[in-house]
Amino acid sequence: MPDYGRLILVKNIWLVILLSLFSFGCTLRDTSPSVISTPPLAWRYSDLRLLDPADAPNPTQDIIALYTRITHDTAEIRLDFLDYSSKIDHDLHIYLETSPTLRPFSESKQYPWNFELLIPSNGTPLLINTNNASIVPDAHLRVLRDIIHDRLTIMFLSSSIDLDVNSARLWAKTTSVDGGSSLDTLSSVLWS
Repeated sequence: MPDYGRLILVKNIWLVILLSLFSFGCTLRDTSPSVISTPPLAWRYSDLRLLDPADAPNPTQDIIALYTRITHDTAEIRLDFLDYSSKIDHDLHIYLETSPTLRPFSESKQYPWNFELLIPSNGTPLLINTNNASIVPDAHLRVLRDIIHDRLTIMFLSSSIDLDVNSARLWAKTTSVDGGSSLDTLSSVLWS
């Protein structure tokens, strides 16, 4: 005949251990303020800057929409692709002109833009000041690749480049991984 008193004691001990582990796991958190973040805001129709036809040789290289916005001090650029694969087969270049002078986009080496966001297929994304060919310090550049929704979101501190959303322009293009050929190019648009 089983000893019910001992069985109840063992069950209670396990219950206390299990509840202790759960409560201990719930109290663990990183207290670093740099890790604390809020969920991203939903994109709105008013953030849409450009719709582009499907015209690239490959759907994974074809940008079909461009969105921009400023949330707090963060500049955000969203690019929607016709199809965005987990195996990235292109480099992405976004050119920003922060000065009010409106100049046409040019593929030449005479850069009409002040900054370039380079998102390589593999490697570290860069925010480059093209005036002096240096990497912008303290930009806090982040790239979110969303293969489920076929989009890419780029975020950086707008104060790192003195972004004036009333006069800034941007262009985007995808190129082959070796940097040789242009695959898809969007026309220039105003930031806001």
